[in-house]
Amino acid sequence: MDASPNATEAIIAIVNDDEAILDALQLLLVVSGWEARTYKTGEAFVDDLSEYTPGCLIIDSHLQGLSSADVARTLSTRYSDIPIIGMTARPGSRLANDLVSASADVMLTKPVSAEHILSKVQAVMS
Repeated sequence: MDASPNATEAIIAIVNDDEAILDALQLLLVVSGWEARTYKTGEAFVDDLSEYTPGCLIIDSHLQGLSSADVARTLSTRYSDIPIIGMTARPGSRLANDLVSASADVMLTKPVSAEHILSKVQAVMS
């Protein structure tokens, strides 16, 4: 299932400290026609921003090290129009709320279906 007819025009960045989730999201997006880059830490993603401009960021709200809210603020400061999709297993938590306040366009509550993720990516990338 191709989530976007323009999938090759943008790279989706994924930040999550759970390698299994990173792999699953990357596979889902690539099979759907998107290019995806994965990062285990917010620091690694921020360091890579000088190499390319992502079309979208999918980020877990609970990260070790640099918080998801700080990552979102950094991205928004450099590129004000890049959509951010947050993911959390703990809606209403301080970290999830911080991410929303830091400019997440969409918050998804885990577990979340592949179809729902793809529909949100398509919506923010349109």
